[in-house]
Order: sequence, then structure tokens, then C-alpha cells
Amino acid sequence: MSEVGLRPPRVIEQLLSVADELAGMDPVEMSDGALADVLVDLRRQMDRLDGVFASLARTGHVRGVGAADGAASTAAWLRWRAGMREGDARAALEAGAACEVLPAMAGAWRAGDISSSAARTIVGARVAGHDDELAECEPVLLELARSGDPRGLRRACAHFRNLARADGTEPVVPDGLAVSRTFENRWVLSGELGDAAAETVLTALRTFADVPSEEDRR
Repeated sequence: MSEVGLRPPRVIEQLLSVADELAGMDPVEMSDGALADVLVDLRRQMDRLDGVFASLARTGHVRGVGAADGAASTAAWLRWRAGMREGDARAALEAGAACEVLPAMAGAWRAGDISSSAARTIVGARVAGHDDELAECEPVLLELARSGDPRGLRRACAHFRNLARADGTEPVVPDGLAVSRTFENRWVLSGELGDAAAETVLTALRTFADVPSEEDRR
């Protein structure tokens, strides 16, 4: 068995050393400019590692690395061994599979040319049975991802997905809501809705806007 097969590759040891150094930094001692640079640069490298992890996870899934531990699935194994949420693990596996179909996107992701968010948006455009068509659209989607136009990328991916699902009929802009957590335990809700979906959400908000009475068990 090779040395790599016996223990983690040397690059992982180097990564652990870098992670220790980063963890030891005191942001209070940084100037505003230095802190801003570190935040942006670190996020980019984290995105690159996301791309690497997706490809590794896909390879692990194909090889069935979780089977030796009796895991029901690779996602379940990652949840157990890596402490990941199962949804995040599944998303990484899906991204790794999409990277095999979209090698240019995979390379750009690992190189730090596009963010994890952009890569996952492109992955979300994938529809079973339409990988060849998606691969043909890869240059356009990748250009949008590199240009820093997340809204345009989302719309292009939704357009492709709707066309693929509807066998060529004109697509509609999909309804969607996103909830994300920021610092200091704040949450952000954002979305794009058509008239019917917006009315449903507004009705729900109006219903619960008032403080309920003791008899209101909703």
C-alpha cells in the first residue's frame, strides 16, 4: 500500500498547519483594510476547498467509503463522521456528480474563479436526461458566474431547467424563497414570487401579524 493510502496526504498536513495559523490570528489587532482583505481572500479559498470537497465526496460515494462503517448512505456517513447536516452532504455529492458533467465549471470552482454559491446555482440547473444540453450551455453559465451577476445566473439556470422540464415550452420565472443566517443571530428572508404565491405569503403574514389571544391556538 502506498504512503498516501496509509495516512493523509502531506497536503492535508500542510492545510492543518495553515488552519492552525489562521485560527491563531487575532482580528482585533488587524487594521480595517487588512481585515477586509483577509475576509475576502479567506472566503475565496474556502470556496475553492468546497469544490475540492465535492469532487472527493463524489469519488468516495462511487467507491462506497461509508459501507465499511455500515452507513446507509454516503450522506449519512458524512453526517456521522464529518458532522455535516445531511442536506449539506447531499448537496456536496450532487455538486461532485455535476462536476463530472461540467468539467470547466469544476475547474473554475477549484481555481477560485467562481464562488461556491455560483457553482451550486449551476448545479441546480441540472435535470435528469439533459446533461448533454447543460454541457452545451456551460460556457454561457460560466461567463455569468465569473461576471459576478448572481441574478442573471439564477435566471439563466431557471430558464434552462424549465425548458428541460417542459420539453422546450417557454418557461416561467420560478417562485422561490431563501432564508439565511447572518451574524449576531440575525436572519434574512429574501425571494421572488409571482402574484399567486405572493398573495399566499401575504395572507399568512397578515394572519399572524397580530398578537394572538388566549383562545387563539394557531
